[in-house]
Amino acid sequence: MDIFRNIIALMVVGVGFVGWSVFLPQIKLLLKEKEARSISLGLVWGSFAMQVIVFTHTILQKDWHLTFALGTSLICLVLVLALIYYYRKYPGGR
Repeated sequence: MDIFRNIIALMVVGVGFVGWSVFLPQIKLLLKEKEARSISLGLVWGSFAMQVIVFTHTILQKDWHLTFALGTSLICLVLVLALIYYYRKYPGGR
């Protein structure tokens, strides 16, 4: 069982290193189209809230592998949120 836990822990760390890549298509699309009206803010804010709750739990549980993975995901999600609000305020950019 310990071997299984160690393998999963290493996989979680791997997610921390490459998990941010799932955000790249959305970030590239926002930067290319310079428009964010079609993106649901409820979905993005809901995802953010859930990740913050789980992130806080991982800190309290001292699960540093998962904390790292969620931290990188949250950084990218904050970037997506910032781009959404920017392009909603300034469609087409400034």
